[in-house]
Amino acid sequence: MAKYTEPKYRTIDEAKENELGNLREKSADSIWKPAFHIHPQFGLINDPNGLAYFNGEFHVFYQWYPFDAMHGMKHWAHVKSKDLVNWERLPVALVPVEDYESHGAYSGASLEVDGKLFMYYTGNIKYGAVERSANQCLAIMEPDGLITKFENNPIIEGVPEGYTGHVRDPKVFERNGRFYMLLGAQRTDLTGAVIVYESENAIEWSFKGELKLELDLPESVYMLECPDFFELNGYDVLVVSPQGLKPDGHDYHNIYNVIYVLGKLNIENLTFEVEYTQELEKGFDFYAPQTFAGKNKERLLFSWAGMGEMDIPLKNTLQHLIQYR
Repeated sequence: MAKYTEPKYRTIDEAKENELGNLREKSADSIWKPAFHIHPQFGLINDPNGLAYFNGEFHVFYQWYPFDAMHGMKHWAHVKSKDLVNWERLPVALVPVEDYESHGAYSGASLEVDGKLFMYYTGNIKYGAVERSANQCLAIMEPDGLITKFENNPIIEGVPEGYTGHVRDPKVFERNGRFYMLLGAQRTDLTGAVIVYESENAIEWSFKGELKLELDLPESVYMLECPDFFELNGYDVLVVSPQGLKPDGHDYHNIYNVIYVLGKLNIENLTFEVEYTQELEKGFDFYAPQTFAGKNKERLLFSWAGMGEMDIPLKNTLQHLIQYR
């Protein structure tokens, strides 16, 4: 099937002569450029990706479209820090030049495996304005900082039966000697879900099934994006970003929302026994949060400070930032 083409689906490798330099110069003195938060040199930033404390440094990757303050061909940009305050901008980590990621290197998470940082992400594929598919992909960062895409990508090709092409945002963790991948998904009836893959080596994956979540989500929820999972104070914690929630009292008044779920995950039975759930943040600029273990194994959280519909900075070719909690 022929791939979809549109001007916004091009990479930095396809930039015109002086185009990136002109964008950098234009945004250099923007009044919208923050002094503290992680932000792009130019273009649009969205989800934080691949967060890790690795080899003595904090690494933050993020979704980046370089050519305008709009959504387009997503790259993984990269910054690192020793203190979470002073950040060094590094070369772009992932440029989507392969067929398995023809319309963007979408969000994902990282996990240290055998002294290397495994960076999982979604390769976005579009066949039309609506029709799409998705591959799950792997890149590996060596201790010296060299990043290469796995030679046998994609590690998961396509989507399982019963789901649309909206399957993305891999979160990988290890439990009882096995690796598990959570993915945000949309069923073919256009409702949201979290699905699970498993692996013995963090490279070869098999579909395990859909996570049974005891959540009373309305049928208006058409997607569960950006799943995050961790253990804290004796609880299993699942964080998801449901799309389609309607306002309910004082809750869910953002364009898109984030909830956290406390309980107990039985990964073998694909069940999550819910003890408590709540909206994670009621501010207007909080989405797609991701957590990771810091230097002392403390749980750190970064999120996208933006909702995508903000239009004030558009004429300055700079939009959104990453916030740290």
